[in-house]
Amino acid sequence: MADTFGPFNVRCGVLQRSTNFVDAVVRQRPGTTALRLWGSTSLVEAYGTLATSNLAGSGGVNMMEASVNGMSQSKTVIRRNWRVEENRRGQTSFQFDAEDYLTGAAPFPTDDQILYLRVQEQRGGAWLAVAGAANTGVPIRGPILIVPNPAAYGQSAAIISVQSVAPSATTCAAGSVPVVDPLVQIPLPMHLVLPRPAATLTITNQDTEDDLLISFGLDQPMFALGPGHSSVPTGGGYSLSGVREIVLASSTASSVAFSIEMVIANEVG
Repeated sequence: MADTFGPFNVRCGVLQRSTNFVDAVVRQRPGTTALRLWGSTSLVEAYGTLATSNLAGSGGVNMMEASVNGMSQSKTVIRRNWRVEENRRGQTSFQFDAEDYLTGAAPFPTDDQILYLRVQEQRGGAWLAVAGAANTGVPIRGPILIVPNPAAYGQSAAIISVQSVAPSATTCAAGSVPVVDPLVQIPLPMHLVLPRPAATLTITNQDTEDDLLISFGLDQPMFALGPGHSSVPTGGGYSLSGVREIVLASSTASSVAFSIEMVIANEVG
């Protein structure tokens, strides 16, 4: 799917998460020469600002850059000589302590908070960015990875709760796959990736008037979740399982608030 949707689906995954340490890896696309990692304290900050989306995030902190198949480490990781030894062929790695970025220009979470990561590609010697009349210069990046805090690991399962707002005016519609404008002249839907498949998952539309559009992948049709309903359009209230990614958008020109409650199973040895 990364090739089908190009830079909009280039993502990182968590190889290890422990106190003051994150090891994130990316499987890069052919033709990519370098990768840039962005970090944020919330989903809106990670999404950024796109015209008519009704979301006004900063886009997050430009944390690190690495050549493809390379490794980039933050200053604390270098000083402590921390490293996870794995076969990293075909992967680009970012190892960091979140608290190395607390003095950045944009808000950044402390180590005990949820962290949101996105990846930007360099291709043809340039970092991919919007070049159209609208949203000029906005970085073109992949989905938002939700990274739990260290306390969520080391146990059989972790409960994760997030709240945010789905963007408006995306032209997404129930029954159709999400609209991803390659020129980013209309707002993109909010595309989330979970650290592991959800054992249980409940999505709630917190709006009082408008539907929330949801799909579980860029190639999966969206369905409408009515105001105040959870999990399914009829408000049945049962939990979904096995989901790894979620795509969300408002059904109208107004943004729609939502919440996600999930249980993520961990590998505990």
